[in-house]
Amino acid sequence: MKISRLEKIILVVMVIAIWAVLAIYAGAPVFSDEFMYIDIGLRNYKEPSYGNRYFHIYLEKLFMNLAPTPLIGVRIFWGFVIALTIGLVYYNARNFLRGSNPLHGLLAAAFFLSFPMLVDYSGEPAVDLTAMLMVTLYLTAYLYGLRQPEKRNYTLIAMGMLAFLAFKTKETTVFVNLFLAGYLLEESGRWNWRRLLDLLKPLMIGLGAGILIFMLLDGFILGDPFFAIHPSTFGAIFTHYDFGRVFYEDPDNWYRQYFLDDLLLPFMLYLVSCLRLKDELDAPRKLACVYPLLMAAFVTINMVKIPWGIIERFYFPALPMVAMLAPQFLRFEWPKERRAWLGFGLLLAAAGALVFTLRAAMLAYAATMSFDFSRLLDSLYYPVILSILLASAIWIKKFHWASAVIPLFCIAAMLVSPLMHNYKYFVRYQKLNDRYATIMYPFRTFPEDLTLGADDRLYVSPRLDREYGMLSDDPNDVVAMYNFYYDARISADNVFMGFTPESMFQQLTIKKQTMALLTQADWELLQADPAQLAAVKELYKVKLDLQRRVVLLVRK
Repeated sequence: MKISRLEKIILVVMVIAIWAVLAIYAGAPVFSDEFMYIDIGLRNYKEPSYGNRYFHIYLEKLFMNLAPTPLIGVRIFWGFVIALTIGLVYYNARNFLRGSNPLHGLLAAAFFLSFPMLVDYSGEPAVDLTAMLMVTLYLTAYLYGLRQPEKRNYTLIAMGMLAFLAFKTKETTVFVNLFLAGYLLEESGRWNWRRLLDLLKPLMIGLGAGILIFMLLDGFILGDPFFAIHPSTFGAIFTHYDFGRVFYEDPDNWYRQYFLDDLLLPFMLYLVSCLRLKDELDAPRKLACVYPLLMAAFVTINMVKIPWGIIERFYFPALPMVAMLAPQFLRFEWPKERRAWLGFGLLLAAAGALVFTLRAAMLAYAATMSFDFSRLLDSLYYPVILSILLASAIWIKKFHWASAVIPLFCIAAMLVSPLMHNYKYFVRYQKLNDRYATIMYPFRTFPEDLTLGADDRLYVSPRLDREYGMLSDDPNDVVAMYNFYYDARISADNVFMGFTPESMFQQLTIKKQTMALLTQADWELLQADPAQLAAVKELYKVKLDLQRRVVLLVRK
């Protein structure tokens, strides 16, 4: 079923509406890496170790520059990335095969909205989310080229440009170039190497366009048009990932911990769809089934090099593909008569009523048990529903509109709880906003007193982070957090720390800070020594936090 112009217009309107909702309710950044990328965007400096993050940085910078504050800009940027990805997931699922229809698009979007990522990274402008968008744009161009062979040269130009921009977002996107092989494959799976030379010219044009775009951005923003492609930048990137032979977190099983846990339903149905449709999929489209597995192998092997065990955001670039493919197994002819439509509608209504009846019953049952509702779902409800769903996919060779209600019921039964959970913790209880408020507590407590000039010095106690989770025990993080909160441009020359009581006293007296942020425990330590207390009070005015956690010293 070909997508109509009206459907495209509705899709664009829905994407804009989703973007607005996401931006309004988004959380805030809390991770040090993201604060660093934000700070690079605010201060326009070169950091070769993160040379393959600069397209993400420049895109984020655009939104921060257009918004009243960096926080609002980041929220709008995050909403844009997620909303556009959702729209592309719908579009690609809707057009994946000739028999794909709006139901496939809606189910794919629902799968994507059920991912824990939306709550765990709400408002967090993680580079992996931008990488996810870039991979999805690349896939969209690739699939369009399969549907419109006469326009393939234009899609190759777009793919070449996106390949470079994606690589300069994060190097894990390099695997998306697997899809270039699809244009060398016949539908039967045989290689057609004669196409290779025809592909290279438009691909190189696109790649050159991507490089030119980056040279212009680097030249205009950094004053160095060759920063992105300079050998020293690539050398610094590879050196940055040399962690030696050490594990900070032990490697674990991605399938057990993530694919068959957080992604259980969409990942299982993605596999079912690819296996069930293996005879209907031509070789170029089968590559879409291969990519998520290639990424699964990569993130597993990557644990040897990146010594922090499972980091789920590394798999984000593959999530839209999993969501797109998950509903494709469900293919049936729609009712053709009014009476059949009535029967189909009644069956769907009954299935929907049963979903919420079972949910209410499970909630009531969980209230009588010694464990919570989510554990009951995982241990009893989901295994039964998933077994019925898989059995129907195996047993029913071709779905009729009536039999299709069985998998639709099962999918709805397993999606309703994660969707409601994501709604609850995205709209009503924003965990990342709470964490952000804690991190920025000293700035929020003394907002007008902490204005720093170019030559001012701010001492920050590392105990703020270690005891209360405020700011950071890394001065560079504090610089980035300060610039983000105040829309300022201070540097590492403005922030200092002392990691022992002796060094703290020296920083406060000999170095003569403009301001200092201490914990209540730091202040009590100074009070225990009358001489130190007198020396500090001679230099600073003291402002106490009403909650007795933070003390601000301001130079007299």
